[in-house]
Amino acid sequence: MLGFAACAGDDNSGSSFAGLTFPTGASTPGTSAGTEGTGGTGGATDSPEPTGGGASTGSDPTVTSGAAEDSTAPTDPTVPNPDGLPNGSECTDPAQCMTGNCYKIPLPVDGLPPGICSECDADLDCVAADIGTACTVDAMTLAAKCTYGEAGSFCESQAACQDDLFCVALLDGADGLLPHTCSECRTDADCGGGLRCLAEIDVVKYSGVKHCAVPGSVGKGGLCPLTDGDVMCVTSKCVVFNVVGNLDVGVCGDCKTDADCAMGQTCSPPKFQGGFVPSACM
Repeated sequence: MLGFAACAGDDNSGSSFAGLTFPTGASTPGTSAGTEGTGGTGGATDSPEPTGGGASTGSDPTVTSGAAEDSTAPTDPTVPNPDGLPNGSECTDPAQCMTGNCYKIPLPVDGLPPGICSECDADLDCVAADIGTACTVDAMTLAAKCTYGEAGSFCESQAACQDDLFCVALLDGADGLLPHTCSECRTDADCGGGLRCLAEIDVVKYSGVKHCAVPGSVGKGGLCPLTDGDVMCVTSKCVVFNVVGNLDVGVCGDCKTDADCAMGQTCSPPKFQGGFVPSACM
């Protein structure tokens, strides 16, 4: 899971950002096989002169050797290091991998190996192999895979994303901490019609996307704008808290202060624990 320290009011418990396969073979033709190949036994037996049929008997060792060589599977140009580790193996250096790509997931993730042998470790690897435009993490294997820049794909530049998407930072102030992803919008201006451009982070899939959201559609635990965010929440309460450093996020919750709770209850602030946990009256 994604993981970096977070602060949430006076309650810091549980607020770490954690959770976010050659055919080979050559037959050695015998004299009888070669004889059958001439189309008749008489011609092959009676003629002392070398003929084409004689060559087809396979008695020439040069021919036999060539046949064996031709049966060898060609080297796959897409595997620069055939003796290396297969995709999905842990690695610390590209030279250890069959593909020459040791992918390091660009996320603050707890408990992951330093790298995973993958089909890519940069967008250009996908472009060069003509198998995609964007190099993104595969949530099932944690290795990197090539995509064609669909929404949620990691991206290093706008060229990696489909034409109707933008390569943007998931959260303002999170450059270098979270990857850029192919998203529906960059700002509210890309949405129009009163919609707001909001980030949605999928911790399980190690991905996220910015999308145009309708006011009042964001449920508890969903992200909301730092400014005028209440209107976006089903609960009408967008609570801003500090995740780490200068990174603040808004999360839709039940309360902002104790006054929003019933008598005898207090408002527990939002936090990050395997995902964004909304504020709640306790």
